[in-house]
Amino acid sequence: MFRRFRLSIRSVFATPPWVVLCAGGAPTRGMDTYSARANTIFCTFCTVLGTTAVLSHLSTFLPMDQFDVRTSGNVQLNMVHDLIPNSHLNSDQSFLSFHLNHNLSQEFHWNMNQLFLYLVVTYNDTASNMRNEVTVYDKIIRSPEAARFKQRNLMNEYPLRDQFRELRDQKAPVCQSFTG
Repeated sequence: MFRRFRLSIRSVFATPPWVVLCAGGAPTRGMDTYSARANTIFCTFCTVLGTTAVLSHLSTFLPMDQFDVRTSGNVQLNMVHDLIPNSHLNSDQSFLSFHLNHNLSQEFHWNMNQLFLYLVVTYNDTASNMRNEVTVYDKIIRSPEAARFKQRNLMNEYPLRDQFRELRDQKAPVCQSFTG
């Protein structure tokens, strides 16, 4: 009914405390403690993170010719329709029209669903601000067909305003930008 365990001083001190002795003196592993489980999870996480970091670094050496895109675009200011002081906002306000021509169809690939196109008017070195950037037009492009766009006499969606009435006599180029 009772089995005898053969324990010696040597076997008790040679086995770690988490190893349980079974009948016949054969050591087996008992249940894991919470710290052992946490250690296993943490080591697995670090291994996966390190492997992903190494693979990400190695991906920079892959040939990237397929991602070189040739986009073309042109923005020309057509006309400044008015430049008036806005007494309600105490600012200069201008409405303009421009010619917009762009071909961004090569930007669309398996991971690109839409582009956000915007036009920015920039003027520098006013008495109040060193750099002034105002977005005057934006458009969301959702397909490669819509990425080929040519329109003349396009009015700005948002008025060009300067909060300190320093817009007059400024050279203000229009810049076309897009993000994916």
